[in-house]
Amino acid sequence: MTTVTTDSFLREVVTYCPDVMELVALNAIVNACIEFCRVSTIHRIDMTALDGVAGQEEYTITVPTDTQLATVIQLSYNGLKLVPKSMEELTAYYRYEDWDTIQGQPAFFTQITPGTIRLVPYPDTNATGALTGRISLMPTRSATTVYDELYNRYFEDIALGARSRLHYTPATSYYDPAMAEQCKMRFDNAKNNALSRANKGQSRAMTRVLYNKF
Repeated sequence: MTTVTTDSFLREVVTYCPDVMELVALNAIVNACIEFCRVSTIHRIDMTALDGVAGQEEYTITVPTDTQLATVIQLSYNGLKLVPKSMEELTAYYRYEDWDTIQGQPAFFTQITPGTIRLVPYPDTNATGALTGRISLMPTRSATTVYDELYNRYFEDIALGARSRLHYTPATSYYDPAMAEQCKMRFDNAKNNALSRANKGQSRAMTRVLYNKF
């Protein structure tokens, strides 16, 4: 994964907020990067395959340094696609038994603990590299580096997201609620457009995989 430092965005922020403290600006930049990645899911990777362990319900997804799990895009177990379910949906589906005590071939997954997934049913046999999938990432709060596409393609959008937060700061020379609203609107549009682009890319990739089967 190629990254850039978070201070790479500073010049586009301090130009419009000239008196802002660097630490404050960097915090706004990281928060904007987190929100952008969480909503747009642009930082998508194939997760490291995990071994299925008999009797183990929950699995921690390994992610690169300075990142955290944003969204699970797709999961498979032994090549069979898993269906995402909420705990409420699982309770309704397994109405006559406790869903978190069932063993067998995993068919569903749910998320209870951040950064982990729980398989339902959970495996009753060991299986090497059985759990595979595609996930999206976002920076951690303490990140000093971020995904380089945020800089290469979305540089101005990230700066707008940071500014939308900074312009709302009262008792500062850059306090400007009207400008904050304008920056926020443009930032929100950029997030939605990036999500659409990411989903189209995923659809094209799936089409190519299906086509190559024949």
